Amino acid sequence: VSELAFHRVVIKAGTTLLTGNSDKMDLVQLKSLVEQLAYLYRLGVEVLLVTSGAVATGRQVLRRSTQSETINKAAIATGEGPFRQVLASIGQSRLMQTYTQEFDKHDIPVAQALLTRNDIADRLGYLNIRSTLLSLISLGVIPILNENDVVALEELQG
Repeated sequence: VSELAFHRVVIKAGTTLLTGNSDKMDLVQLKSLVEQLAYLYRLGVEVLLVTSGAVATGRQVLRRSTQSETINKAAIATGEGPFRQVLASIGQSRLMQTYTQEFDKHDIPVAQALLTRNDIADRLGYLNIRSTLLSLISLGVIPILNENDVVALEELQG
């Protein structure tokens, strides 16, 4: 890393990047992102990934579900109101599963951290989060952070 101007990067993968500006997860985009992060990791750069995409992934899962005939199609499409939290809840585990599978191809362990603004605003919460993230990094694990959309309303209402 001595030739690089940095030793740690925080990458934000927003929904637009991960969906290729469509309404579903773009696996090619996600694989490309993981390839680039794996490259940095192999160079010795400490990588933290902040991701979005749980709502879009949840929407995609429900559209494929055999049970989706009974679900309000408009609610799935728009993700209005509390249904966005439902979509995020469904999509978060699938999103992490996909990240894990892709990073496993590079023998890179990952960990999930779901946070809210309140977690960070609280001094003790902030210190615990910081300690956990630094410990993960020291173990060679890439932390993957996302907002805990089930309890956090600010981003979902936007």
